[in-house]
Amino acid sequence: MTEPTGASEKMSPLDAPPRSGVKRRVFGVLLLAVALAFLAWQIRAAGPAAIAASLAEASLPWIGVVILLTGLRYIVAAWRLATLTRRIFDTTRRLPFLRFVFVSQLLGIAIPGLKAGATVLRSHMANQRFGGGLALHMGPNLLDQLVLALSWVVVGAALLPVLALGGGPLPSGAALTLSATCAAALVLLIAVKRGRHRLVAWLERPRPGRRGRVAQASATSIEALGDLIDDPKALFVGLSGGITFVLLTGWAQHAALLAVGEPVHWWIAVLATIVGTTLGTASGTPGGLGVTEFAQVAFLEGHGVPVETATAAVLIARGAYFALILAGGSFALCWEISHGRLRELIGGRSNPST
Repeated sequence: MTEPTGASEKMSPLDAPPRSGVKRRVFGVLLLAVALAFLAWQIRAAGPAAIAASLAEASLPWIGVVILLTGLRYIVAAWRLATLTRRIFDTTRRLPFLRFVFVSQLLGIAIPGLKAGATVLRSHMANQRFGGGLALHMGPNLLDQLVLALSWVVVGAALLPVLALGGGPLPSGAALTLSATCAAALVLLIAVKRGRHRLVAWLERPRPGRRGRVAQASATSIEALGDLIDDPKALFVGLSGGITFVLLTGWAQHAALLAVGEPVHWWIAVLATIVGTTLGTASGTPGGLGVTEFAQVAFLEGHGVPVETATAAVLIARGAYFALILAGGSFALCWEISHGRLRELIGGRSNPST
């Protein structure tokens, strides 16, 4: 496809009424405080001394593997999003998307209640870098998130029979959450594929003021998303990249378990991350903090891993996750700010359609 000339919206989706933004920030800070307290309670219940002993004796080479696999998942995430975007914008380069991914992850964790979600942030930065209109950049970003949600479920469903053969059924609550996530993602994909033309026609009806601009931008995003859903290569790239991302996350947790001397099957570690990530995302805490760790430890403990060892391994894997976000995200954020691509978040204004 050729690069489009632009989008019709004149208001950035990063804009929001001040009161609404303040309430969202306050709620985000409170949620983060509760999550941190919950995590501290979990560590205390597992035994800080035993956890510290496991961490002190952890294998440094295996910790290096954890960091490597965690870094690879960001590279895969950036490649997946860049490839989907290039199906619409032929002139985009892949390397900047690694910065976009890191910045969106960092801001989502460092600024609780951020009014712009990660999808909007990545779209905004891509638009600032390559142009074409923020609404059009939302199309590949939306598909990226949909296929990633499906990927978690696909990997979980593929490993469930393996787990059942080993005598370890998936908790019913997690199975219900996975099923609901899969159903929601499939319904959205089918709805966009089959009914997007009617939806776009409805959104393009004349509306006054801000409502009209938002509706026009939404119509553009849905059209771009629908074009990608009709593109077999885009779906293949999205799903294969998503599955690779999920497996890398689970393998990093498996390497962390090996680092503390716990040789469990790799598919148990992968399923632990699927359960933890799904419940952590549903909780709404930044990065799933607190809930993800609790769910992963509980899953591993249910499959024979001592609670103190499971907690140490989860802290290693999750520590690598947050450390890379802080390191890579800080560098990427400084780069983007120095090039003037995050003006909405630091007090400036820009037109997202240019």
